[in-house]
Amino acid sequence: MESRALTGTRVECVACGPVDAGVRKPERAESPCRGARTSRRPPSKECTECGARVPPNSNACPHGHSFSNRRGEAGFTPQARKALALARKLKAQAQYYVQWRGGDERYRGDDDQHVVWACQLQSSTCKQPGCDVHVVVGGPYCQEHARTVLGVDIVECEHGLGLVAARDFRRGEFVCPYEGDLMSRAQMDQRYEDTVAGDEGDAPYCIHLGGDAFFDAARSRSIGSLANHAAGEAANCKCFVPRRGRKTRTGATPAWTGVGLRALRPIACGTPITWDYGTEYVMPGDRDGSGPGSALHHCTLPGLLPASLRKCAADANPAAAARGPTEQARRESLRGGARKPPLRLNL
Repeated sequence: MESRALTGTRVECVACGPVDAGVRKPERAESPCRGARTSRRPPSKECTECGARVPPNSNACPHGHSFSNRRGEAGFTPQARKALALARKLKAQAQYYVQWRGGDERYRGDDDQHVVWACQLQSSTCKQPGCDVHVVVGGPYCQEHARTVLGVDIVECEHGLGLVAARDFRRGEFVCPYEGDLMSRAQMDQRYEDTVAGDEGDAPYCIHLGGDAFFDAARSRSIGSLANHAAGEAANCKCFVPRRGRKTRTGATPAWTGVGLRALRPIACGTPITWDYGTEYVMPGDRDGSGPGSALHHCTLPGLLPASLRKCAADANPAAAARGPTEQARRESLRGGARKPPLRLNL
C-alpha cells in the first residue's frame, strides 16, 4: 500500500486514511494494513496572499507570491501576517516622480541634473465597495473597476500610458475624474521653481482652473491625468468642474464633484480618450532647444523615493522650513498631531 505524509505527527494511508504515528518524534511510520513505510516530513507553511501550502524552506508559492522565512514571523497572528504582506506589496508597487533640468533625457541622479521637484506617488484602495486592491496610478478605481464602472481602460501607447474608451460615450457625458492637489499660484511657483504655467510648460500634470486656482495631479496620478494630448478639434474630451446638483446634457446628475473630463462629442468604444492641454503646455520633444525650459525633463520611476530626493519633496516651502515650525504647528503637535492640509480635495 502506498502512504503519504501529512503535516505534524500523522501519516495517511491510501487504503486506511489517517494513521497515528504512535511514538514521539518517529523517524518512520507504518499503517495497520502493512502499507509502505513513509518518513515524516516537516510541517508546511501557508502563503498569506493565496493560501497555498509550500515547503518550510521555500520563500515563494506556486503563484509567484514571495514572503519572508524569518523566525520573527513565526509568532505573528494572521492579521499581522496579512498586514506585513500588504506592506511588502505596497513597497513593491511604489513609484515616485522626479522632475529635473539637464541635457540627458534619462534620470541618473548625478550633480549634472538639477532636481526641480520630486515626490512619492500616493496610493489608495479602490473606490469600489468590496475591492481591496491598492492603486498607485490610475485611481480612484483599480483597472478592472475603471473598465466596468467608468467605462475607461488604461493601455500602453506611444507616450507611455493612455486611456481608451471601453464603452460608447454620448456628447456631454462624464468620462472620468481628474484628482489632485488644489493649490494657489504661489504654491505652484514654489513647487516648480517659479515656472508654473509659463511658456516652458514645467507642470505637466497641472490644470489652471482660472484666477489663482491650480489643480496638480503629479502626486496623486488619477486616471484623468493619463489621458493624452490632442490639439484643437482632434480632442474628444474637455476638462471641466462639475457642480453639485447641476444636471448634464444627458439629464443625469454626476455623483462625482471636482475636476473631470467630459465628452465633447460621441466617443465610440475603442477610441483613445484625449483632451487639449492648451498652448502653454509643451512636450519635451517639441522644444527647439532654446530657453530655460528646453532642458526640462520628468519621469515616473518604480520604487520608494531615494533619500537624496526626500529633501526636494519635503521643501515645499523653503522659507518656512528655514524658519522652523510655527507656534500653531507646535500646539497642534501637542494635541496629537497637525491637521490635514486644507487644500487637499477629498474626492
